[in-house]
Amino acid sequence: MIKFTKKAVSFTRNKARWACVILVMLVVLCIVVFWSSIFASKKTVSCLGQGSQPTGKLNGGAPLIQTFTPEQMHIDYIEIRMATNLESGNVLAPQGYLHFKLTRIDGKVLYEEKVPIRSIKDNEYLRFRVRKDLDIQKEYMIVLETVDTIGEEVPSVWISSNVPDELNDVIFPGLPTDAHMQCNTQIRYSHMNYPAMIISILLVFLCGLIAVLHFDLSEKNREHLTISVMYFMPILMFTIVELLNGNSVLKKSMPAFIVNYIYYLVIYVVLLVIFNRFRLTTIIVNSILFGVAIFNYFKLLWRGEPVQLWDVVTLKTAMNVSDNYHIELSPILIIATLLFVLSILLISKCRYAIVMKRNRAYIGGVCVILIIFLALTLIDTRRYQNANFSLMEKMGVVNNTGNPAQNFSKNGMIVALTMNAQHLAVEKPGNYSVDQVQRVEEKIENQYAHYILPNEVILQHENGKKIREACGERQLKEGEKPTIICIMNESYSDMSTVGSFETNLPMHPYMDSLYQKQNVIHGDLCVSVYGGGTANSEFEFLTGNPMAFFPTGSIPYQQYIGSTTGSLPRFLKSQGYQTVAVHPYLASGWNRPSVYTSMAFDRFVSIDDFTEECEYIRSYISDRSSYKKLIELYEDRDPKHPLFLFNVTMQNHGSYTSTDPNFNQDVRLVDYPDKFPETEQYLTLARQSDMALEDLIGYFSNVDDPVIICFFGDHLPSMINGFYETLLGKEIVDLTGEEMQDLYKTDFFIWANYDIPEYEVPQISLNYLSTLLLQQTGMDLPAYNLLIADAYDHYPVLTSMGVYDKLGNRYDTVMDVPDASGVLNEYNILTYNNLFESKKRRSELYDVVYFVPQKKETEIEE
Repeated sequence: MIKFTKKAVSFTRNKARWACVILVMLVVLCIVVFWSSIFASKKTVSCLGQGSQPTGKLNGGAPLIQTFTPEQMHIDYIEIRMATNLESGNVLAPQGYLHFKLTRIDGKVLYEEKVPIRSIKDNEYLRFRVRKDLDIQKEYMIVLETVDTIGEEVPSVWISSNVPDELNDVIFPGLPTDAHMQCNTQIRYSHMNYPAMIISILLVFLCGLIAVLHFDLSEKNREHLTISVMYFMPILMFTIVELLNGNSVLKKSMPAFIVNYIYYLVIYVVLLVIFNRFRLTTIIVNSILFGVAIFNYFKLLWRGEPVQLWDVVTLKTAMNVSDNYHIELSPILIIATLLFVLSILLISKCRYAIVMKRNRAYIGGVCVILIIFLALTLIDTRRYQNANFSLMEKMGVVNNTGNPAQNFSKNGMIVALTMNAQHLAVEKPGNYSVDQVQRVEEKIENQYAHYILPNEVILQHENGKKIREACGERQLKEGEKPTIICIMNESYSDMSTVGSFETNLPMHPYMDSLYQKQNVIHGDLCVSVYGGGTANSEFEFLTGNPMAFFPTGSIPYQQYIGSTTGSLPRFLKSQGYQTVAVHPYLASGWNRPSVYTSMAFDRFVSIDDFTEECEYIRSYISDRSSYKKLIELYEDRDPKHPLFLFNVTMQNHGSYTSTDPNFNQDVRLVDYPDKFPETEQYLTLARQSDMALEDLIGYFSNVDDPVIICFFGDHLPSMINGFYETLLGKEIVDLTGEEMQDLYKTDFFIWANYDIPEYEVPQISLNYLSTLLLQQTGMDLPAYNLLIADAYDHYPVLTSMGVYDKLGNRYDTVMDVPDASGVLNEYNILTYNNLFESKKRRSELYDVVYFVPQKKETEIEE
């Protein structure tokens, strides 16, 4: 039995506390020790060069030998890409075995396995479960040979040029010694993160020790303890927050660390001065910081982007899809949580209040001045700022809006959030006024019409109309209004802008064939969001308002849209259209019921309007069922009015870790099998989208009425498994703004069952897409869309990620653009008037056609 004595520091005599502490410690220790797989780190290395060919034929003579030096000690398995070389029509099963050996350089066999040749799959990797510890300083050999074979149909190994990796040059009969080739190989390494486990165990004991300690201090000593804890707490909480911020504690420069320390400390002191309760205020601050850090951790994990100030308004939407994301423990999460518990326990031992009011006022005044100074200097910071002097820039603390993850990693979560606070409010354009809106309107009226497509494409199409009509191609009649169907496909992209990769099945064969046909416009589409933020892509398409004019991280659907706003459905309604929005999921997401009413949609079809018999893929209604609903709405339309359908799909929404039995994952990455299972699940979903489109367009190809379909992806899917990094060859946090732009691209096409131009658009951002669509319907356009077409001529890419002018020059933000023509400012002025003015909104600019611009002479038909 422990003998308690009255000392300044002693163990508590509270038996209930002892029992609770011991019980909690045992539970946590059992989790840490017996659930040790949490601390297991796995890494798959793909050894792949250029010019892969199945030329390493195993003909039963000398074996194929591939030497290598392991990167890590423990190898789980080795995979070799094989080719069967079976002749077409041969129904006989191949005979013999493939003999695999892992040996030391002196020939001693460490592992061997025989695989029947008949079990080898063509053009796929064959796995050998080695499970051996090797010496990373030594060289080893992979030996492959065939035994007991009959005939010449023996397998081959895929060979490619040797590149800097674990593998050295391969040797096999017939290969020149100077060829410098290697086998296409994958090696899975694993190791236990024992340092993290040991740190976790030590933190458990440390937390337990502090929990049972009792402090009986004098008033002066209690003050000294509290002040010491207060000065230490910023370091501890900074460590916790930055562990959860991409494990970036040690990625900060010294100035960034100092700024963070001062910021944390000032927050603690200011709140102490205000409430004069150190324990209460510090626990509250730490809890808030930890909560935001946890949110940031999972947002980075699931979507690949850090937390933003406006994320609080998206919580309801996030909860709608949260069931499809899985929370997994990690060493970082465990250590950060234990450190947080440690911080609370330390604070619980401190009881302190500032006695003299004069001291409170003096300390509080100094801290308020300091925090205002910090906030203003941080908000004044912007990458490539043109100010003559910026303290934070001189210190190297810059707000890199082009790469948010890098911004948070280098500057720290709290500092980065403060720097982003400058984007909280939407500012009026510099010279905005009602008179200026009038001047922009007069300028539009005096201009020729502009087109998104090049003039030569328009002319060529117009000149060939009579010939195509004579050949039986359907022409849109004067005044005839087509059915317009717009599909924003959740997370759809072919990922080709990120990098090249090969799949065992074609990912989008139908769309590839569609692009070769008549009456199709297509291309890559630049968007303003990555990994999420569907509502912002929807906003840009339906309104033509670019997110480049809005604060970083803002969500117009939940912040800015009021009772009436200009939009595609509102304009089409003025043209006599029925307007219907379709989303096969919960209606509440992104405030859509209210927004759709403001945009003049007649009806909103949500998951409640789909029957129980509809098809689900994973836990979402499939694209095929969503498109069947479009067909159903088309068939049930009022024949007196043309129809506009806007469909936001759900099938491809993350996460991509589903094990649902109704999902058949059949697409594999040929060069990285099983390394990126989430990516393979996504690619399978994208292939299903392609198949569903074939059915939809097949149906509307055979209807008598004119129909035009616009299809586009809202954003690139979030892949937090390292797939993008593998394709790009570097970490996302290390990408430049221009390199990040490739992660902000999807795909689009416009198809019609009547005559429209065929063209691949080289550059276009989402804010221009609805105007491009309307220009293919034969309708005259509102003045706002005419200005949008004019802006495209000068700035074909206008996104929150960056702006490209017509010469290909890139700018990080609209503030960096010289805008010699003034059209960007005019675009901004009308965007502001459209969205933020209620009484002074010039509705005739956005909602109706009140004048028809003159065509250029080169466009006037002879």
